[in-house]
Amino acid sequence: EMALGSGVVLAALLGGGTVGAIVFLLLNGASILPMTGAGAGCAAIMGLYAMQFRNGPVHYLGRPGNALLLLPLWLAAVALNVLLTPLRLPEIAAQVAGLASGPVWYLVHRRWFTHEEEAIIEVAPVVEPTDEDLAYRRALNRALESVAQLEFPAAQRQLRELIKSHPQEVRTLVQLYHLEKLTPGSPAFEAVARRLFAVPNPEHDHIVLALYRDYMRASPEKVALDTDTCLRLAMRFTRMGEVMEADKVMKMILERKAKHSLLAKTAQALADAMDRLQEPAKARFYRQVAEQHAAAG
Repeated sequence: EMALGSGVVLAALLGGGTVGAIVFLLLNGASILPMTGAGAGCAAIMGLYAMQFRNGPVHYLGRPGNALLLLPLWLAAVALNVLLTPLRLPEIAAQVAGLASGPVWYLVHRRWFTHEEEAIIEVAPVVEPTDEDLAYRRALNRALESVAQLEFPAAQRQLRELIKSHPQEVRTLVQLYHLEKLTPGSPAFEAVARRLFAVPNPEHDHIVLALYRDYMRASPEKVALDTDTCLRLAMRFTRMGEVMEADKVMKMILERKAKHSLLAKTAQALADAMDRLQEPAKARFYRQVAEQHAAAG
């Protein structure tokens, strides 16, 4: 679920269940017996998991293996079920169909629903990695392996150590943000979010925007969005051309009736952006805000 998102897992569960139901009805439509339960949906999630981690190591009882091993293990479990319980062909066929649909939902997700914001690739000149670069990559890879093994506390410790030694690496902050999001509203989650929002490099603007939108859905109290952070985000989004997002942030600031040295400058920049968007009412409003705070400051 962390790798693909809750929506994909839910779609696989419902889609696999639907496929299994159709197969069951085709083979046993005249029966008065009830249909099988969520077995086909669970089998679809297993197929989805096997596709996602087919090239990466997973652990079975502490030993590394391949995710595709789940498929013969599952088929063996179904065969054992046939021997121990009176499962009939329609039930078995429904579950096999659900399993087969898992890779289909994975491919649909990769083809039509994966956005570039979720995996931003920074193209840089080819240079020989230094010893420090290699050490960083190995440490990051160990942390990601801990995530793959669902050892989240260990991964959090490893990422925090990496941030201390490589504070300029945004990738580490992003990975830690997604781990801390498992406890939304915690001080650690809010601290990582605030630090990401303050990343100064314009090259990371789209990462900050994507994480800000995710944070707005995840955080119950929005503690990381203090007035200073909000103003800097509003300036950043205005510069990016995400004017409506900047407008929402400014509304939060104005509702607080806060005073800040950047408020007049941010309001003026937003007024100019509204002029370019041919939004005269909003442009006039933000120009008045800028004038009021410039006079007060």
